[in-house]
Amino acid sequence: MNNEAFLKKAISLSQSFLPKEKNKTACMAQVSGEKESTVRNWLFNNKMPSKGKRLGIADKFGVDDDHLFNEAEFNIPLTKYDEQHEYFLVPVLKLEELYGVTEKVPLPVQQRNVINLSKNILNHIQDYRKTYCFQAERISFEPFISTTDILFVNTTAMVKQGQFCLHLGRVIQIVKLVDRNNAILNDGNEITIKDDEHLFPILLTLSPGYVNYAD
Repeated sequence: MNNEAFLKKAISLSQSFLPKEKNKTACMAQVSGEKESTVRNWLFNNKMPSKGKRLGIADKFGVDDDHLFNEAEFNIPLTKYDEQHEYFLVPVLKLEELYGVTEKVPLPVQQRNVINLSKNILNHIQDYRKTYCFQAERISFEPFISTTDILFVNTTAMVKQGQFCLHLGRVIQIVKLVDRNNAILNDGNEITIKDDEHLFPILLTLSPGYVNYAD
């Protein structure tokens, strides 16, 4: 992709986040986290961000780097595989941001976690790029999942009976599946999963001191 195509997307995204900021340079600098002098090089000197910084910049704009810097279709930030170091870079989301993984709107990411996804896990998901992580916080499922745990979910993972899943319905909660249509809450009550609600299997739980892989 050339500089012009990148700038068109970057300007549009920046203005969608900061519609009251009329100065393009200031607007893009605030969203990207880059210095205004760097942004001016993009705007006026036909410069492009270095390859090493592109993933982080695209994360700030809330889109996949292949969309921002290449011709790929729109996607929110996706998990990336580092072939050199053989690990995955997984976007970290806040609880309230998890609804955004099902939508087609930019979703800024401020941090990524480095993790190894085993072949067993990869064999049960369609697209590893659709993996996200978050801290359990108020939706723990004691004693199995604590508030300090970091949970990794994938939106294309196979849903199996007995699994712990992230349930996106009227509220966000962790459930244990009875079957594809019914699940148990942390308080022991059973709920029915509606057709317009989402279930994302928990791939692994990262707790202080150890990692618990899903069966």
